[in-house]
Amino acid sequence: MKYDFSIPNNMNRNPHQLSAFSLVETLLSAAVAAIILTVVMMYFLSLMEGRRDFAVNQELHYNLQFAIQTLTREIKLASAVNEGSSTLDIHPGVLSLAENVPGDDPTVFSVNNGVLQLQKGSQTPLSVTSQHVEVTQLVFSYQEPLNSTGNVTGTLRLSSSVDATQYLTEDFMIGLRVKN
Repeated sequence: MKYDFSIPNNMNRNPHQLSAFSLVETLLSAAVAAIILTVVMMYFLSLMEGRRDFAVNQELHYNLQFAIQTLTREIKLASAVNEGSSTLDIHPGVLSLAENVPGDDPTVFSVNNGVLQLQKGSQTPLSVTSQHVEVTQLVFSYQEPLNSTGNVTGTLRLSSSVDATQYLTEDFMIGLRVKN
């Protein structure tokens, strides 16, 4: 049986001498760490941008839906379209509706500084869309009543005030029963 009584290499070292990484090892680990951090940062930036895009798109959908619902409700309540007071077939369109309720006559839809507004009679105009979106197209058309029913048609386009490349367009057609 043979025994090895040699002293291991690490025991020959000075106990006060510290082991360290070489310059190449340090640079290599720093490069790997930088690549990992870059990938993680790109992921989080992409995640934040996606979240912002989702919020912008949600704001556009909400405003478009609310505007179309408001237009539909007011047109269906109207007794007629004031063609002389309306701006039809061009942007920005103005729609003036005759109402049976004296304080609400006329009801007017118009665009002011990119915001769709509703004004009933002499009341203060109300904003139908928020300041986060801009009405970039509003065109109304009116088809004369046939058998006491006319149609208000049009196009409403909203763009994001945060990102102008994001927009939604809605074509609408709303029946109007002319009340005599």
